[in-house]
This record gives sequence, C-alpha cells and structure tokens, in this order.
Amino acid sequence: SLLGGVRRAERVRQRSRRHRSNAPPGLCIYPAARSLNSTELLLRRRRSGSPGRQPEEPPELSLAWSSMATATFDLRTLFQAADEERQRQGLSWSALSAHVGVSASTIRRFGVADDAEADGVLAIVRWLGAKPEDFIDGGAVGGRRLSTEQAGFVRVDMDAVARAAGQAGDSRRTRTTIQRLVKAAGQAGMPVASLTRLSAT
Repeated sequence: SLLGGVRRAERVRQRSRRHRSNAPPGLCIYPAARSLNSTELLLRRRRSGSPGRQPEEPPELSLAWSSMATATFDLRTLFQAADEERQRQGLSWSALSAHVGVSASTIRRFGVADDAEADGVLAIVRWLGAKPEDFIDGGAVGGRRLSTEQAGFVRVDMDAVARAAGQAGDSRRTRTTIQRLVKAAGQAGMPVASLTRLSAT
C-alpha cells in the first residue's frame, strides 16, 4: 500500500543514517507509485537549521542558495530502498537489472558510492515511483516524480542542463553524474525531473 511504502522508506532512511559506514557492499515494470515523505524530511531540516539558509532573503533566492550550497544525493539510501522493494517483489538482482536497464553490479555499487552516472540512478528512482528529491539531503527545491506513464528510458537532458546553467543549450556532453545534476538543478531552482527526457534507447 502507499502508506506501507512510505513507512518502509522512512525506516530505510533512519537505518541508513545510523549505519552509514556499514552500507552493503527502458522498458520497466514499476511498483505502485509511492513517496518517501519528503515534506517531513524538509521540516526536520528546517527545525535543525540547515546551513546556508537566509530567512531574510526572498523565498526563491533562499531556496536556490540552500540547494546550491548543501544539496547532495544519498545513493546509499537509494540502494537500500531499491533492495527492499526488490525483495518485496521477489526479484533477483538480474531481474531488477532487466527491468530498469541498469547492470546489477552498477546498482550494487550505489550502496557504497558517493557519486554515480546519473542515468542509472534516475532509472532506479523512476522504478521506485519516487522523486529524485526524496533522496536529496539539504535541498529545498520542490520536486516531482519521473514519468512512469510512457515507455522508454530516462536520460539526463544535457541541453536542458546547459540552458539551466545559462549556456547555449547545445552541450556536447552526453552524460553527467547525479551529484553534478543535483547541483545544476539546485543552482537553477528547478526540479531534477525537469532536466530529464525519455529515450527509446
């Protein structure tokens, strides 16, 4: 159920924070869409006083500054959420790999990595029916889910990333990492999903 998914994801996040140093070494079939209760997480960050927050500034400037200064994508929590959902569905790692179009070894590396190629990360986020922002620590830009209603593979739209950075929008780069993508979205005050596209390959 949706409520059960939220509770499972919150437990995963709490365990990840307690045991961070002991983290375990597209045509997709998606579980029911669920959220990781990012509103509650943001409220907790506000209560604890996120660094870089400037209450006296205009809200849109304060949010953009907070995201730019502190936002990071939590790959370990993503891995644990994916592993729990994989077990819930009774999938092997190879079956999950086939569903999302990302190698099993790449997915496992999320459990110990600080950064990773963004397309693979977003494929797992999409399969979970979550928002990228559900896994971003220190961000304050509102997010949205990656579309599961259309067939295809989620890809970073590098032209959109270039435009968000105030460039010409004809980037010659074809790939980026998830941390660079999060930084670009935070600097532009945009949801990560707005810098993605669906591709047939």
